[in-house]
Amino acid sequence: MSLIRRQLGVWMLSGRMSGRDSPRTASQMKNAAGSGDSDELQKLSNVILPVLILFRIVNALIIRTTFVPDEYWQSVEVAHRWTFGYGALTWEWWNSTAIRSPLHPLMFAGLYKLLAAVGLDSRLAIIYLPRLLHGILAAVADYNLYCMTHLLSGPTTAKLNFLRFNLLTNGANFYGVEPWHWYFTNGLPTMLFSSAAFVVAGFLIDFTGTLTGGGLRFFSSWRPNMVAKEARLHHTLSKFFGLIVAWTVLVYSYLAHKEYRFIFPILPLLHYFAGRGLVCACNALNRRGWKSICCVFSPKTALALFLVLSHVPLAMYTCLVHQRGPTELMGLLGSQGDRNNWPSATPLSYENGKTLGPDEQVRALFLMPCHTTPYISYLHRNISLRLLACDPDLSALTGGDPAAYVDEAEVFYADPLAWLKAKYSESLKLPHFIAMFDQLLLDARYGSGVADFLKTRNYFPCARLFHAHFPTHRRHGKYIHLFCRRGSPFQLN
Repeated sequence: MSLIRRQLGVWMLSGRMSGRDSPRTASQMKNAAGSGDSDELQKLSNVILPVLILFRIVNALIIRTTFVPDEYWQSVEVAHRWTFGYGALTWEWWNSTAIRSPLHPLMFAGLYKLLAAVGLDSRLAIIYLPRLLHGILAAVADYNLYCMTHLLSGPTTAKLNFLRFNLLTNGANFYGVEPWHWYFTNGLPTMLFSSAAFVVAGFLIDFTGTLTGGGLRFFSSWRPNMVAKEARLHHTLSKFFGLIVAWTVLVYSYLAHKEYRFIFPILPLLHYFAGRGLVCACNALNRRGWKSICCVFSPKTALALFLVLSHVPLAMYTCLVHQRGPTELMGLLGSQGDRNNWPSATPLSYENGKTLGPDEQVRALFLMPCHTTPYISYLHRNISLRLLACDPDLSALTGGDPAAYVDEAEVFYADPLAWLKAKYSESLKLPHFIAMFDQLLLDARYGSGVADFLKTRNYFPCARLFHAHFPTHRRHGKYIHLFCRRGSPFQLN
């Protein structure tokens, strides 16, 4: 949805279409362009920011899906641990391997402190307040794109540990390796979707002609009242934006580990080119006798409808349906905790001055790829929640022995039944809840063994939560199964 909004916004600010203005003198053109643009921008400014804030807030509140673990584990989970003293920190936040800046989670920690101080730190407030803050910040960023203002927040200094881990020791490769062309063949086409053709057109306008050729002719075509000096300035700026995009993609292509989010910062610039490509397409359709082909919509309206109809359904699907299992699972457990007032241990495992026994604290086990779900920040109760660990080999940073490195998640998936028997040989240690993807139960190698383990220990399926029609991870599935233990003091109701 943000793709459409940014593209159409840049398009609106790009000026009037060709053929509407009569020739003027240079002085008249400058005055008309200046006053007209100023008035138009002022009118848009009075409307766009409130609309963007409203849109972003609604977007933040309706999202029910997940994308990558860092959405939670590098932000709200860190803030929750710092504020309330319980939860978990991933290896990036350990003192020995710290590679993250604290500024981002500190924003949420401040909000959590304020909520706790006034007694409003409910589970839902802990979940949704950071979303609302991010929505407002995103709206401000969108607004600055509309105004074509380039704001710099100041220099950023990368930590030595970050460079050592990601570049010198190739530690990021632990999380996956892609071919050098991945951003060109997968990343950018997926992010841009149907607007990719307009982005390419926008690039070609400036990078296939001379300063007095294709690029300058384009600017004079979509804005006849633009003087040559302004056109040259816009043309130069476009080339500068293009070089930034090309440099960013090429540098990230050099790294073996690639992710969509790495190139998110260049999306506004790509939308700038998409907006110009849209204007070019409009001009082309007008010249080719659009009215004789379609008399219902103008070219501008037709292209706008094309973007909306191609992006909005997909945006709604990814926001509301695709990969919604993790938040559904945490929402189910969180609501049960609120409804039944599950005991919440303090960091020292005390509740009202009394030590919680093994049967008094809620225990849950998630047998999924590590960090699939949010953690304590989505429960806001200090229960015993165990996840499969998958910290990378940090021996290069800590001075440890690489031969002693063990990835618990890989050990588990190599033989799930052996892992379960080794970790939960005593009935006293058995968790009250066990969650897993259906892929674990359907696997021909060990699915029946895991099912027998659960059955013989009095577990029964108490919930099945939809996750995705098209799982994107080989260890994910279409559903998440939650198993409850018979006789447990903590049951779903």
